[in-house]
Amino acid sequence: MLKIIGNVLSAIRPIWTESKLYIALHILFAFERIPARLFNVLIVQYMVNAAVAGSGFSRVLTAGIGYGLYVLVTAALKYTFTEWYAIPQEETVRKKITEELYRTCALMPLSTYDDTDFYDTYVKAFSASADTCFAVFQKTIRLLECFLSITALCSVITILSPSVLCIVLTGSLLSLVANFYRSRLAYEKDQALTFFRRKLDYISCLFYQKQYAKDMRTEPLLHLVLDDYEKTYRQKIRRVRDFGKKTVFSACAAAFPLEVTDIIIWLVIVKKIMRGALQAGSFMALSDRK
Repeated sequence: MLKIIGNVLSAIRPIWTESKLYIALHILFAFERIPARLFNVLIVQYMVNAAVAGSGFSRVLTAGIGYGLYVLVTAALKYTFTEWYAIPQEETVRKKITEELYRTCALMPLSTYDDTDFYDTYVKAFSASADTCFAVFQKTIRLLECFLSITALCSVITILSPSVLCIVLTGSLLSLVANFYRSRLAYEKDQALTFFRRKLDYISCLFYQKQYAKDMRTEPLLHLVLDDYEKTYRQKIRRVRDFGKKTVFSACAAAFPLEVTDIIIWLVIVKKIMRGALQAGSFMALSDRK
């Protein structure tokens, strides 16, 4: 776990160096998930209970309008941040990261390019440096959002029905473990397919780049290249299928606990309603957990 955290921090460090505000604002909007989740659940409970108690449509309408205004304002702020600031800032950071990689490469001795292992690492770094940084950062933010959302939801469930909380936590924990395994599989799959993608891209270059087009007109070379292309693609498909078998299992393992959790929660809620231990608003609030 510590190694994974270290790798994540290392991947994010270039973004932090170039734009601390970019990261800070992403974290700020991630924490907005807490009031968003709380309002989403509690507003349902309030509106349903008010309607059942005959409190008057005006109170329900006022609550609905208030919640709608909150959603509109936060959505406007998020879209402004994403479209006006985040996307242009990402391009700026990409440019700076790539420039730094250019400078590093320019200082390397030419003899290192004869080293096959170095060249393979060099190509991977060159093709995925900035993309990897942002991909890791976005996944980290999504994980933080998910954690904060679950924390807020668990707080509400603890108040409404503590017994349901245990079921939710168990299902979520099992799903989290399965999703962690899926993430590792996705990374291993990407690493395994990198060689095939690079080779297929190189073959494609032979057909559309001018300096190679003339050679491709010769019949023997054309057949050799096409045979190599077919062989490489067969190997790639074989690897994709190998990972597909593992991914099917992990996907089912991630989804199954959540589906079973939903069924158990519905049964618990219905039993509480039949005993008169749960109000209609609480029932609706507990049902809306997505």
